[in-house]
Amino acid sequence: EIVCIFLGGNVPFVLRARNDSKYQLIGECYVHGVMDGEALKGIDNNDLEDFVIT
Repeated sequence: EIVCIFLGGNVPFVLRARNDSKYQLIGECYVHGVMDGEALKGIDNNDLEDFVIT
């Protein structure tokens, strides 16, 4: 499982990797220091990654 923040989002989410190179959305989570959009402040677009969620 991985924790990610969707572009424009304020809270992180848990994603579970599937066997077919896709991810299943599990739900929101709390991670100290990355709530309310803190993690995306000053991020470079080269650090972003696309996901397919099923």
